[in-house]
Amino acid sequence: MPNTFAQWISLFGIIGIGVLFVLEVRKWRSPGNVIGRKQRILRGCLVVLIELLFVLMLVSPWVTSRRDPIGELIYWMACIILAFIVVGLAALDMRMVAGQYASMHRRIYGKLRGDDKRGEQ
Repeated sequence: MPNTFAQWISLFGIIGIGVLFVLEVRKWRSPGNVIGRKQRILRGCLVVLIELLFVLMLVSPWVTSRRDPIGELIYWMACIILAFIVVGLAALDMRMVAGQYASMHRRIYGKLRGDDKRGEQ
């Protein structure tokens, strides 16, 4: 019975991540988008890997029900490695967002400084 709760969580997670990804793709197609191609690919990979984690969570009762300790160890190690990959890619995405934010501020403040110099003359 406790496995059904985790399965429901994973099922709602699969649906929720799917909906968020569809909304994200619709946002990418709107004008004024500042996300580059590399970041789109990275986010697409993140969504696929997160969906895979939820699927692994959904099938875990069937995989681990055979009482094979080596099989269970391999299964959970694969899940942990995949989770660490997702965390690393998310950190890379955050770094890219911070870089874009910093470059945007440099451009804005550069334009403001240029306007100040023209106003003084």
